[in-house]
Amino acid sequence: RLTTEDQPTDALQSGKVGRETSSVVVGVDSCTVGTEPDDRVKDLEVFDNLDNSVAPFLSDNNVSAAEEKVSPTPFLCKTWSNLQWNVNITHEELINIVSTMLSELLLKCLQKDPSNSPTNWDILDKQLSNFVRRISTLYRHENRFHNWRHACHVTLGASYLMEKAQEDDLETNFVDSNPWHRFTLVFAALIHDAKHVGVSNKQLAMENNVLAQIYDGGSCLERQSINVARSVFLEEFPELSVVILQGNPLFMRYINSVILATDIMCKEVQLDSKDKFSRSVENKSTSGDETADVKIIRTEATMEQLMLLADVGHCAQQYETFLRWNRAFYEECLLANLERRGFDPRSGWYAGQISFISDYVLALAERCDKLTLRRCGLREGVEMNLMRWKVEGEAWTDRMVEETTPESLGVVSSV
Repeated sequence: RLTTEDQPTDALQSGKVGRETSSVVVGVDSCTVGTEPDDRVKDLEVFDNLDNSVAPFLSDNNVSAAEEKVSPTPFLCKTWSNLQWNVNITHEELINIVSTMLSELLLKCLQKDPSNSPTNWDILDKQLSNFVRRISTLYRHENRFHNWRHACHVTLGASYLMEKAQEDDLETNFVDSNPWHRFTLVFAALIHDAKHVGVSNKQLAMENNVLAQIYDGGSCLERQSINVARSVFLEEFPELSVVILQGNPLFMRYINSVILATDIMCKEVQLDSKDKFSRSVENKSTSGDETADVKIIRTEATMEQLMLLADVGHCAQQYETFLRWNRAFYEECLLANLERRGFDPRSGWYAGQISFISDYVLALAERCDKLTLRRCGLREGVEMNLMRWKVEGEAWTDRMVEETTPESLGVVSSV
């Protein structure tokens, strides 16, 4: 994990830290990675020079443990459309790289006030690495969509989008350059689907599931993710949680609002989120005399919308990425249906995707384009995928339905 040649406080002030050897690391050259110790010393130093603070990318969301092998060289990608992990990267490598990303972001936060830099950086970094590893165990490998790789894909997207929203620290930006904002959003993305059970909130309510009983106010999956991850964070990693909560007193407020906003099937939640965006972003005051509360609400609204887009980011990325995650969600829905826990996706999938993208994703992408000052081409990406899906999606869906039989998914249908 992170080590320092100097004292911890010196490392914090300089931002120069090194990582020990690993099978996949971020390299100094934008098209290569290193596997030697000397390369690991450099891996975090280059983050400040990159458009995106994590370099390796993955594209496969459902690689079994038996299929996980040493990955080929990951590559750098600096556009939203191509934002993805390398197809063969392993679960363990994802843990190491996401830990690297969070460590770099946390360093930037702690560097804000060098006079209060903690002297126990090695402990903090080890706890952060172990926290990421612990969270990875809270994702069900059986889920075809809501799994660890989805969490990492959303984490990557959230980091990229917030970086673009804060870029150049312009007066026209809707969120200031405070590094805690990006760290908080990435942290939220990491935990947002922890313990997801592979079915919807609506289905859990219909079943009178214990989760729906415990969280009877709605959004039970999101609330469970928050509560489980928060307990792990506070109880198992005390030094780390104290430093983060002291550094950012609004940390848990933002985490709660961002993750609760991801209940996209709850009309009340989405109306509240869009109303907050309208009041604080679209109607942003130009007088310069805003109160602290107004700025907090606008930061909250910004984080919510960027998180929502990162959560369905595949809809605005390369068509192949869109299809990969689209199929993963289809398979998850089908597996649930075969257990009599939800609708049958084999009927109406093609048309349903058109409605979802047209009615939800397009408007969301437009809001996030506004937040990122048109730096990512989000709406254009969605429109291109929608146009292609309308032409090719029906035939693709038919093939997918034929291929994904209960036997191919490893189950016997009870229907």
